[in-house]
Amino acid sequence: MSSVRELRERLVQAGIARPSEIRGCTAEEIEEVRATQGLPLPRVYEEFLREMGRGAGAFLRGTDVFYPRVLQVHEWALDLLAEDGAETVLPSGAFVFLSHQGYQFMFFPTGQSDDPAVYFYREQARAAQQRFDSFSSFLASSIESHARG
Repeated sequence: MSSVRELRERLVQAGIARPSEIRGCTAEEIEEVRATQGLPLPRVYEEFLREMGRGAGAFLRGTDVFYPRVLQVHEWALDLLAEDGAETVLPSGAFVFLSHQGYQFMFFPTGQSDDPAVYFYREQARAAQQRFDSFSSFLASSIESHARG
């Protein structure tokens, strides 16, 4: 497992973001993210918010994962599930942290791990699937994919 700080440095080394483009959330903004879904935040996700929660250059550009848009992704996920007739996909205690183009989202379970597994749901899938063993591996994989182009 890489630390979020190490992953931040990888973004710079890969030319994905300049240091000045990597902006973290304030303590108040992190609390707002937590309050939006009313769930505890795993340690590694909180580190992500603190280190790069407001944006990181070209990293994940076009995906709703950064503050303040992250405040809406849970609602958008519920809308997508309702449209799909798949309301039971999102388990209790699931924290939605990413939405992409309104047809897919990612979430992790809360209260189980400091670096929880990440699950993925795509429109019409009817079920979510585990995509990564941890939130840090999601970040590392996303950085590597972006670096490869």
